[in-house]
Amino acid sequence: NVAVVGASQNINPSTNYFEASAGAAADILTITPPSQTADAEVIILVCVDSNLTITDSGAGGAANTINLTAAFACTADDTLTLVFNPSPAAGNARWSEVARAVQ
Repeated sequence: NVAVVGASQNINPSTNYFEASAGAAADILTITPPSQTADAEVIILVCVDSNLTITDSGAGGAANTINLTAAFACTADDTLTLVFNPSPAAGNARWSEVARAVQ
């Protein structure tokens, strides 16, 4: 499980499947890949509450940012599946949305 503390931050999950929660409104801006080395690494984030938003950084930006179809505002039991691209044609390594499920 990953507890998000503070308004906006990077998270560092230790596994590819994890639950994320926040005690108050918070944004996830970047995710450090669990393995640090895997091409096309996939993670599944499960929302525990509605305090969390995953921010869409678009196609560019800093390393480990998240490229979504739109920002993802969590509600309990929602899931977001992301794949990691360590060397895109343009820009830094980033996560891209594969799927989202809203409960």
